Amino acid sequence: MSITLSYKSQKSPSDFFSLQADIDKACELRSKFRRMIGDDDSLKNVFEDDDFSFSDSQIYGFLRDAIDDINSGIPRTAYNIGLIEDDNFVVMGAIVMALTARGILESKNSLNFSDQGVSINTYDKASSYQSWSSSIGNQYAQEKARYKQAEYYRSMFTGIHSDYNRI
Repeated sequence: MSITLSYKSQKSPSDFFSLQADIDKACELRSKFRRMIGDDDSLKNVFEDDDFSFSDSQIYGFLRDAIDDINSGIPRTAYNIGLIEDDNFVVMGAIVMALTARGILESKNSLNFSDQGVSINTYDKASSYQSWSSSIGNQYAQEKARYKQAEYYRSMFTGIHSDYNRI
């Protein structure tokens, strides 16, 4: 009987977030992410050998990417995961990031082979991922635009920022 050892790179939320409030929030959002994509029970994933679709470290990375995406654009913001009160908005952004990443991976690994009437297709779900990413992405983009518009209104009545306003 032989034992096969393999190295698994496990990352914690502290590798992606620095503040303790953000780390706690990331753990909550990881669970919400899994529930929203139907990945809360690994036994549901028949075609993935009863394993989760995404590792915890991937989910933390998608949450970090969603926060970075929310902070990008005009006006630039500096939200961290603990400051955004709408958990569904952040998780929706992470789902868009996950679907996009999985769709690109499926496209990259796609193989279609046909010989004498026998056809083999592997990794052919890219269009499904693209469809889901597009529909959820549109909803996420509208939410992001509303969030940014609210930021405009919040900063509208604070005056013109300059080096002299700190004196």
